[in-house]
Amino acid sequence: AIQGVVSVNAQGDITLQSSSKITLKVGGSFVVVHSGGVDIKGPAINLNSGGSPGDILQATNPAVLKAAASSGAAFVAHCPMKEGQEEAENG
Repeated sequence: AIQGVVSVNAQGDITLQSSSKITLKVGGSFVVVHSGGVDIKGPAINLNSGGSPGDILQATNPAVLKAAASSGAAFVAHCPMKEGQEEAENG
């Protein structure tokens, strides 16, 4: 489980694909997308009214960045900053 906030910000498309279903759940409300359709359940369903999107937050907490780095998964596949540092070190 992740504590706190998780944000994803893309300048292009974001695609989530599943062979069975994708579920978004908060409390007792949920949206399920599956091959048979889309299921929505909640105490109130607001279409084209109410609500607003959340803000995208940047991962600036050093503890979060350190934990992600120690997991062995790169934030990006190509890091020009790191290459520049390596070139400077190897001169």
